[in-house]
Amino acid sequence: MTHADTPRHRGRRIALWLSGVLLLGLLGCLLWALLAWRASGLTVQGVRWQAGVQVAHWNWTQDGCVVASGDGFRWSFQWPLSISLDQLDWHDCPTPGERSAPLRLPDIPWIPPLDVQIGRLTVAGLPPLAVSVHQRDQRWQFHAVHRDSHATATLARASGDWTLDAELVLSQCWPDALGTLALQGAGQLRDGLPEGEFSATGTQLGYVGQSQRADVSLQAQLQQRQWQAALHLSDPVALPAGWQLAAGDTLSAAGHLDQGIEQVSLSARASGPQGEAHLMLATDAPGIAQGQGRLTLTGKQLGGEVPLHWTRDTLTLSPAQLTLPAQVSLAWETPLAIPLAAEGIVALPLHARWEALHLTTHDSEVAWRGADWHWRGALALAGEYAGYRVRAAWQGDADAGGVRGAPLTLAVRDADLRLDVTVPTAQLSAPAWRTDARFTGQYQDFPLTGRVQAEFHDGQWQGRLRGDSRLVMLDQGGELHLDMPWRLTADNRLQLMPGELRLQRGLLGTLLLRPMTLRNTAPVTLDGDGAHGRFALHADGAVAERWRIPVITGELIARGRAGEMTLQVPDWQSRLAASASLTGDDMAGHVSVTSPLSPAMSDGLSVIFRGGLLEAQGDWQWRDDGPYIEGGLRLRDLQLDWGGITASGGAGELAMRVHGEQVTLASRGPITLTELDIGTPIRNLRMTLEHADLITWSLSDIYADVLGGYLRAPALDWPSPAFQPVVISRISLDQVAALQTDPVVQLAGRVGGYLPLQLGTDSVAVQGGRLANEEPLALLLMPSSSTSAMAGANRAVQLALDSLSVLQISDFQASLDMTADGWLDAAVTIRGENPQQRRLPVVFNYTHRENVLVLLRSLRIGDEISRQVMDKLPQPGR
Repeated sequence: MTHADTPRHRGRRIALWLSGVLLLGLLGCLLWALLAWRASGLTVQGVRWQAGVQVAHWNWTQDGCVVASGDGFRWSFQWPLSISLDQLDWHDCPTPGERSAPLRLPDIPWIPPLDVQIGRLTVAGLPPLAVSVHQRDQRWQFHAVHRDSHATATLARASGDWTLDAELVLSQCWPDALGTLALQGAGQLRDGLPEGEFSATGTQLGYVGQSQRADVSLQAQLQQRQWQAALHLSDPVALPAGWQLAAGDTLSAAGHLDQGIEQVSLSARASGPQGEAHLMLATDAPGIAQGQGRLTLTGKQLGGEVPLHWTRDTLTLSPAQLTLPAQVSLAWETPLAIPLAAEGIVALPLHARWEALHLTTHDSEVAWRGADWHWRGALALAGEYAGYRVRAAWQGDADAGGVRGAPLTLAVRDADLRLDVTVPTAQLSAPAWRTDARFTGQYQDFPLTGRVQAEFHDGQWQGRLRGDSRLVMLDQGGELHLDMPWRLTADNRLQLMPGELRLQRGLLGTLLLRPMTLRNTAPVTLDGDGAHGRFALHADGAVAERWRIPVITGELIARGRAGEMTLQVPDWQSRLAASASLTGDDMAGHVSVTSPLSPAMSDGLSVIFRGGLLEAQGDWQWRDDGPYIEGGLRLRDLQLDWGGITASGGAGELAMRVHGEQVTLASRGPITLTELDIGTPIRNLRMTLEHADLITWSLSDIYADVLGGYLRAPALDWPSPAFQPVVISRISLDQVAALQTDPVVQLAGRVGGYLPLQLGTDSVAVQGGRLANEEPLALLLMPSSSTSAMAGANRAVQLALDSLSVLQISDFQASLDMTADGWLDAAVTIRGENPQQRRLPVVFNYTHRENVLVLLRSLRIGDEISRQVMDKLPQPGR
């Protein structure tokens, strides 16, 4: 044996020969694969040969759609065969042609031992999976993992036996689902199709945000191409919006793999906050080409029943009337035939009611083709809402892109309101849905015109409201202009953005109202409770012939069914604060006023405020018969000037009640006045106000110091046609004599009596007044030119004057009457003696007539002149 023919060298030759054959076979396979790639739509990128075949990226295209693609493909040349992919993406491509036949596993005579690893497999509708496949002696094992979920399937090709075992954590696979699902199955392959039994058990199944959990079991069988399945709920299953599916056998079905579903029986009951819905379906055996069922709604917000039946291509809903949440009802009077197809058309003659509003459709139909839909028809709305009669109409068509048609017309009516709204819809389309509605009408006698602009921008509805009106009670001017941007928030609440309501100047007779503006500098939100936000008020005041109201500023805070308001008059340093709240139909609140009393407030009044402080507060209600206020007034340091009559030191507290237009006052304790100067001072005046309705004033416990004495009255009504007695006492005659502008007598002593007074609205009268001395009186006749002239003219007059020159009076009687215009008639009888004429007895009867009003006015004028002169004289030390 030569060296070349040793067994070792023969092995080398055989290996070289086998390698050559393998290389030729590999080259042939590569050539065949290259041709197959081009025919199958498979393309690769980044191919390398290194311990096998490596492909950086590949994809498989069919009919222009990428069916699958992947990265990091590796096929190592070792035994058993090993293939790995870093990523495999299986895309959802449409299936051309007829529906494909049921999946059959191909009958491959032999496959070498194989290991396949896929690091990340993505399929539409499933989470990413890590997949491994192992095959030994025609026994296959498939294993898939996603986080804590896993599934394993086995198949023995020789016997046809297969198994399935899986456990899924639903929250990791589908974010809105909760619980775990266990799947088991076992059986055999017959003619390439699996037969056997399947079971699934769901534990603590639920929905995110809902507290209900349920266990579910599913049993299914497949035998000789026939299948049947039953679903059982052990506990209610949570559904969105607070609804839940009730426990029990809810679904059973059977069918054939080649013919589809042949029989269905469904009894599903769901309950929620609004009530309960029960759906029953059953096929008319054999097959599901036709069947019948019933939808029943019951509960506090749900009601009604819909019988239904279907054929292979049409679902028919029998005439029905349904009660839905939010007091909505929906009805149709003829059967609704709905095609069971991807393309069709259905007439929808519907009637809907909400509270007292009725919506009717005319010539209404919906057409669809796939996901595209189109509606056309006419809508009519009529009824009442919030006490208003409402009527609306529109005709056109709509789809997902927008609305087109005639303008929408809306009419709103009640006893005081007439409003007509027109909304153009010719260009109402997505995504902006921009429109510009206009309205005209009248509220009571107030005209209304304006426009509402709206559009959908940055994910929300927004626009602008502009309106015009006029205060018709004014003779001229008084136009109202509203300009207010608005938007609809994410929670469907209306917000008024910064804007204003402006009142232009107006004239009422001789009263000029200056402009007023109400503004919101920040958004104001409107919801079911009302408005929430702040408004600022600025009014330029008002001017009349003899008086004016200066600038008024303020703020209004709205808190839904409650609110607060503050107003200030800076020139007067006056402030008003008020609050309000609404409970049911009742409105109530509190109000308070604080204001100094100044001459600036007296323009146009018959009285001038020289000083003082007014404070008032009270609780108010708005009743069916008008406003009702109950509170109190407090006056301090009041100083008045009333046509030369001055008052100072006024103080007191008053209880006040306002009921509609009726105002009543009563004092809390005495009302006091330090001094009242009517020409002669009246001091320390006090009284109690029993009742006043701003027309009649009832006073009691009246007291005042006057002319060195005092006056009292138990009660006085003003004004009153009756003569009411006033008692006077301790009146000093020397102060009475001092009232004379040119004194001719000196008097001493005190008198008293009573004066029946008739108090008119602006007058005083006396009838049957009586005065008498309360102690001995003295009279001294003063020498004067007038008395000297009288004595020289007549001897008898001289004797009389001599008798009266010095007189000690023991008895004094006087009767007094005074008319409303101030004329006083006095009849006086004096009895006494003259000590200088040997105690000569004297009886003197005297009558006097004088206008007291003129006298007091002259005294006031004289006093005013004296004060002015004294004020102008240089003071000591100046």
